[in-house]
Amino acid sequence: MGAGKYDGAKKRIENVEEKLQSSEQREAEFKPKGLMQELKDSGEKYTEKNVIFVVKQQNGKIAWLEEGNEGAGLKHIKIKHSGQFQSKGIEDSAIPELIREAIMHGKVIGRQGNGPTPGDIYEVEFMKVKRTIMISISDNGFIVTAHPRSL
Repeated sequence: MGAGKYDGAKKRIENVEEKLQSSEQREAEFKPKGLMQELKDSGEKYTEKNVIFVVKQQNGKIAWLEEGNEGAGLKHIKIKHSGQFQSKGIEDSAIPELIREAIMHGKVIGRQGNGPTPGDIYEVEFMKVKRTIMISISDNGFIVTAHPRSL
């Protein structure tokens, strides 16, 4: 009789431990120590706690997405392009994963814009669907914006 009353608490503790493990795994996957060190060594301005992910681009340079603000970064992407992503079946929480996947494994199939930060158009399979996304990465590797594209 006494053991049963602790089952709920035990399950809650197990759930918290599982979330912590998956959070740590996600941190290791999205912010690998080696790439974070490379970003630090680059001398570029960034705020470590606001970095969502850092990756190696196919050209060998690093790229990173930060929380940002209304003008650039994840906050900008969500404010300006959330509806476009949702119309393609991509929830806000999946946007960073799509951007990361496109940069790492997508095929560049075009270019958009000719201003200070034109973007590459990537084709990538994400959530078992072929997606087309424009991603604008500044010369220093900071991800300025991204949005779905139709070709």
